[in-house]
Amino acid sequence: MRRLGLILIVIAVALGFGSTALAQGLSPADITKISQSVVFILASQDGQPVSTGSGTIVEPTGLIYTNHHVVEGANDYEIYVTNTVGELPESIGFASVVRAFNEIDFAILQIDRDPQGRPIDAMTLNLPALNRGSREIQLGDHITVFGYPSVGDGFLVITQGSVTSVENANLFDRRVPLWYRTDAEISPGNSGGLVVDDTGAFLGIPTMVRSEERTLGR
Repeated sequence: MRRLGLILIVIAVALGFGSTALAQGLSPADITKISQSVVFILASQDGQPVSTGSGTIVEPTGLIYTNHHVVEGANDYEIYVTNTVGELPESIGFASVVRAFNEIDFAILQIDRDPQGRPIDAMTLNLPALNRGSREIQLGDHITVFGYPSVGDGFLVITQGSVTSVENANLFDRRVPLWYRTDAEISPGNSGGLVVDDTGAFLGIPTMVRSEERTLGR
């Protein structure tokens, strides 16, 4: 079984952000709309690529949620978005780290330069953004995962599954449901991407895959 840590959007609540939910149902149009908020992140150190991952634009100004391990060991981040499903993502600019939380593997990026590296006013971006949800996830809930795993050869990939376990943990001095396992297919590169429910509400972030050595189950 594939193990996936979903960092609950309670992080956003704890940081003081609001939330709304999208319209009911994940139609093809909904999937296309959500896809435009999911980004491919190319992390580099002094101009040399060091890692890749995924993220989600949560504000039209270019605020992005991702994993801490996606940004770790790098000092610059080029952001790509799929404008047309079936095409490779295109660069929309570069971002810097706003905040990072190693203990819960969570980071926030802000797009602050255009694709040529020139400084921009984030208030002028008006990017497609996914509103953050705050619904409590239930055991057995159906979920959809968006991201740029390595098996996708650079293309956006979505997979589906259900929540198979719930793990409570301490977050900002509160005991909350923080980590979830799922049987949805994920692989390296999904890290930092997006998990939504059947209404399109932002539930959490794909964080980890663990393999079982004897059976090779994931």
